[in-house]
Amino acid sequence: MFLKALVCLLLLLLLLHRRSSLAAPSSGRDDGEDFIFNGFAGANLTLDGVASITSTGLLMVTDTSMETKGHAFHPSPLRFRGLSNGIVVFILRRRTKYSELLEDWELEYGPHRFSYKDLFHAAKGFRDTELLGMGGFGRVYKGVLPSSRSEVAIKRVSHGSRQGMREFIAEIVSLGRLRHRNLVQLLGYCRRQGELLLVYDYMSNGSLEKFLHDQAKPTLDWAMRFRIIKGVASGLLYLHEDWEQVVIHRDIKASNVLLDDELNGRLGDFGLARLYDHGTDPQTTHVVGTMGYLAPELARTGKATTITDVFAFGAFLLEVACGRRPVDPTAHEEQLVLLDWVVEKWRKGSILETRDPRLGEEYAVEEVELVLKLGLLCSHPLPTARPSMRQVVRYLEGHAPLPELTPASLSFSLLALLRKEGFDDHIMSCPSSSVATASVLSGELLEDWELEYGPRRFSYKDLFEATKGFRDKELLGMGGFGRVYKGVLQKSKAEVAVKRVSHESRQGMREFIAEVVSIGRLRHRNLVQLLGYCRRKGELLLVYDYMQNGSLDKFLYDEAKPTLDWPTRFRIIKGVASGLLYLHEDWEQVVIHRDVKASNVLLDHELNGRLGDFGLARLYDHGTAPKTTRVVGTMGYLAPELARTGKATTTTDVFAFGIFVLEVACGRRPVDPITFGEEVILLDWVLENWRKGCIQETSDPRLGEEFVVEEMELVLKLGLLCSHPLPAGRPSMRQVVEYLEGNAPLPELSPTYLSFGVLAMLHNEGFDDYIMSYPSSVATATSISGGFQKQMGSSSV
Repeated sequence: MFLKALVCLLLLLLLLHRRSSLAAPSSGRDDGEDFIFNGFAGANLTLDGVASITSTGLLMVTDTSMETKGHAFHPSPLRFRGLSNGIVVFILRRRTKYSELLEDWELEYGPHRFSYKDLFHAAKGFRDTELLGMGGFGRVYKGVLPSSRSEVAIKRVSHGSRQGMREFIAEIVSLGRLRHRNLVQLLGYCRRQGELLLVYDYMSNGSLEKFLHDQAKPTLDWAMRFRIIKGVASGLLYLHEDWEQVVIHRDIKASNVLLDDELNGRLGDFGLARLYDHGTDPQTTHVVGTMGYLAPELARTGKATTITDVFAFGAFLLEVACGRRPVDPTAHEEQLVLLDWVVEKWRKGSILETRDPRLGEEYAVEEVELVLKLGLLCSHPLPTARPSMRQVVRYLEGHAPLPELTPASLSFSLLALLRKEGFDDHIMSCPSSSVATASVLSGELLEDWELEYGPRRFSYKDLFEATKGFRDKELLGMGGFGRVYKGVLQKSKAEVAVKRVSHESRQGMREFIAEVVSIGRLRHRNLVQLLGYCRRKGELLLVYDYMQNGSLDKFLYDEAKPTLDWPTRFRIIKGVASGLLYLHEDWEQVVIHRDVKASNVLLDHELNGRLGDFGLARLYDHGTAPKTTRVVGTMGYLAPELARTGKATTTTDVFAFGIFVLEVACGRRPVDPITFGEEVILLDWVLENWRKGCIQETSDPRLGEEFVVEEMELVLKLGLLCSHPLPAGRPSMRQVVEYLEGNAPLPELSPTYLSFGVLAMLHNEGFDDYIMSYPSSVATATSISGGFQKQMGSSSV
């Protein structure tokens, strides 16, 4: 199709030339420009796509790839004259060596698309010396990307692979949009005729399975094994509950857990994964997975669920603790099925004897016993008896005791169950390792950091058309960082929000890149999704999921908006807390948001809260200290220590979250410039009312009596605790989530313990002259001395 379009363009221009060369020059009309062809250089042409003009003046409207195209436009009809041979010369190039395919589903979203040429060179022509492993789905090669010199793993899916196109697309759509520090990162992909390639983070230490079952590998000590177990559990919780959809992995096992250079475990290989919406039922009828990890009910129902993933995780736990495969055809009859053997040993009172003998006596008895019993609980024959992954994480973190268990309550023969359920002939046939894993656009800019990773890049033309030319009718909001427009993407008809960052914006290029790099790689159901971006000269554009209900602050302060009831507010608070926990602890790096507030929480069509606007966010590695010295944020949400140290941390985010919690519960701004007296600072006012024994009177009067008293009191006191004047007195976001979910009681607090004057503290810390100047949504601190840049309204995205 694309070649036909180019031929049509060529013929059209030749016809124009033919017509104009026959026209009489003396008509006196001036409805066009004479064009003397001495080359196209210097002509008033607008180029689109990959079109360009060579140094010799020739027009090139394509390049070496198969999926790109270009156009050339002139503002008025051209009269072609002065041609000695009557020919307009174009360069039409086509290269087939690296020919690739592009389908409609790939145009709107998805991870970065690599060229086959780059991957071919990265893997040194896919030489055997670069081979990392082989499996039923193809081969995996080590590669070094030419431009960034970063190491990657390239999975080359073979023609006859059982995975095929359907599973390939599943892996692209799922893993390509997931982001968690304990999941293997899919960096991008490539498709060409007869070839499917996936590009992953390179895991230098390979699969966990090799460390457990290969005698040539060093023994992993217990501390490392326990850390790996907790990491995989955290990744599975993210898949099941914390991402925008539910993801069932369907193939959890040691060979699909890869180890990075620090021996952290990352769950990979999402080729069998299935996604479905929260609150709906999964639609799967085909039994897939690996023998030894398959829940017994799968053969009967064929229905994979989060609970069948939990069963596989239980088998994985026992494998890691015992150093044995779930099903070992070489073992004695009583040890054939690991699960049965561990239960029998527990019945005899010697469960610790099942631990990996290579550990010797170097292990924590309580932790090994916990893991073994948790593995048995997760692998319970009855699906309803298995815990959720959230419960599993709580058990592993020591936040909840394991339920009282006895060998009798878990006694069953998995071998007998498998035979009963129809796995009879296949028990011996599949070991756990049966599947091995190991251009320039018109007027737009492209820099090195954009080439390898990052979200999808949109063309300016697509965004221009999506927003109907950025007309005022599509305007959603304005802020100090630019304007936000509603748009509808032409191909997918998906609604988006397009943030158009202005020339003079104080956010500028540095913050723009920060937002692209951070939010573009984050994935959580309570974070606003950055779908892509566009850069061109003097213009910066970000494309987000469209949140049709706008920002939370409008529902809190705009009388024209309906009142949010308490269940909705409580759900929003818990959602934002979950998103912040992901940013602080569960992503591959630590992300400090630095601007948590109601106007940066957007509401989707079901009024779920999503934290957005990452333009001020900072990232740093886990275990290191953040490097920030500039005070940014919004007055009323700034932790007192920021003015003194200039150092933003996860704890300063917790302070802002505490203020946000009070704002949602009370329906008041953190700093109210209209009201004077003791109510000017929301935090002080709530604390004073608590001291007087009437804390519930601070609830939003629009709620009336329609709220759960215990929940309201929890939220108000938690808001005060998070906003404690001393950073050490604030909880972590993980503790916050525990309190909100009712999994842990709030610490014993008293108004005396929390008594302080925020107003006085702000004066002391150097915010002196600005307390009364700006409402919560319009001030950004820029220096320790207390200077502010005024933002005219809050950012809408």
